[in-house]
Amino acid sequence: MTVQSNTSSRQASEPEAGDLRPAESPADCAVFMLDCDGRVVNWSAAAEAIFGYSPSEIVGCPIDLCYPPGARAAGLPLQNLRRSSSLGQTTDEGWRVRKDGSLFWAKVGITALTDTQGEVLGHAVVTRDSTIRHPITEQRKEHEEILRSEERFRVLVEGVQEYAIFMLDAEGIVSTWNTGAERIKGYTAEEVIGRHFSLFRLPDEVRAGSCERELALAARDGKLEEEGWRVRKDGSRFWANVVLTAIRDRNGRLLGFAKVTRDLTERQLLDDERLQRARAEEAVRWRDEFLLIASHELRTPLTSLRLDLYGIQQDLARDPAKIARKIERAARNSDRLAALIESLLSVSRLAHGKLVLKPVAADLVQVVSQSIDGIRSQAAKAGCEIALMANGPVNGVWDRLRMEQVFMNLLSNALKYGAGHPVDVRISTSPGHAAVEISDHGLGIPEADLERIFDRFERASSVRHYGGLGLGLYVSREIIRGHAGSIHAVNRPGGGATFTVQLPLQSGLPASAAGNK
Repeated sequence: MTVQSNTSSRQASEPEAGDLRPAESPADCAVFMLDCDGRVVNWSAAAEAIFGYSPSEIVGCPIDLCYPPGARAAGLPLQNLRRSSSLGQTTDEGWRVRKDGSLFWAKVGITALTDTQGEVLGHAVVTRDSTIRHPITEQRKEHEEILRSEERFRVLVEGVQEYAIFMLDAEGIVSTWNTGAERIKGYTAEEVIGRHFSLFRLPDEVRAGSCERELALAARDGKLEEEGWRVRKDGSRFWANVVLTAIRDRNGRLLGFAKVTRDLTERQLLDDERLQRARAEEAVRWRDEFLLIASHELRTPLTSLRLDLYGIQQDLARDPAKIARKIERAARNSDRLAALIESLLSVSRLAHGKLVLKPVAADLVQVVSQSIDGIRSQAAKAGCEIALMANGPVNGVWDRLRMEQVFMNLLSNALKYGAGHPVDVRISTSPGHAAVEISDHGLGIPEADLERIFDRFERASSVRHYGGLGLGLYVSREIIRGHAGSIHAVNRPGGGATFTVQLPLQSGLPASAAGNK
């Protein structure tokens, strides 16, 4: 098969593509042949002199060896061959690399070699070392130094393993990838270059537009730093610190983004461990405080109950009236014990998510009235008169028994801290909601304690001597929250405090349903 050049004519000063006699090649002109895949087929003496490779070292190797890493990454060698195949010949000018790693400025001509049917069999390459014939100017020296600096920086970045360092184009497509990125994220450069960086985000975040938001903020502010979960190739997650920096040209045009990602999973696990330890220590503190308070509060009525029962036993045959008084005290103490135990059970159910609400259709005015009736004897002993103000029935859907528990807790507080003064209860409505206000005329609550008193085992700092587990308001708040309502306390201008319960008329749970926590 006859090989011919794909061009019809050639300047006489240039060697023929098929005439590869090294002796006729100028000292600054390397002539060699490549196959269609860019591998060296033969190599002239001038090529050896310019590039530093002997024929035995380079024949059969890809010509990529003679290109700088940046040109190789951009696919420049094969692009030149494709242009040569398409046009018959092409020219190029740029940096080339010798065997010893030094750079020289080359002017290159590439000619396609075809058979008689026009099929490309290979390429003839003529490479002139311009640095020999034309001394390098200061500008070219500066350019070469910049190129070498860039190469040193590339090698430095490539060698970093603790950080994933890579580039994105303006649309978020990965364009570079270092070994640290491969180690942290699990993808090789071939697998990830050309793909969108949403590959590393959780699916829900991608659907929510997090990737677009990141790029927009980095482009606007120049830099974005954040922490969050990222996804490896194997689907596992890691906690990452991410810095995204916008890259612009001298005219301010956005070229893309530099992204640096650090795997902080180990630190996050340590933080989680410290948090779990702190929670465990807090739980122990709550337990110890609970045992201390509960043992004291349960001992008092239990001791009194035992004494009354012993006295009843002694007085059975002597004083029936005295026996009646002791039985009454014993009943009160047993009610107190029952209330304490119910509070403890409620807290336990809340802690385990087992406090069940059973909403039914009910009149809130009737629920509050029954709570007042159930506490009137206690109110009489405390010297408190309870006044209820309502404009008519307030119908809604609530857990009736749990709501009675709430109002009994609030009324008991009002009697305890406002003894000797009236207690006012007001029920009002607004579109879709009802409100119950219970006001006493007692000591009031220190401002610093207004929010804290709704927590477990908490009481106002100035009223510790009143006793109690400090659970009633906590349980009440959780029951109200279970009804999608709210509860808060404020001090009255004339003294005392007002507790306000806000409730939706429809609890959000179907009547007679099993309910939620």
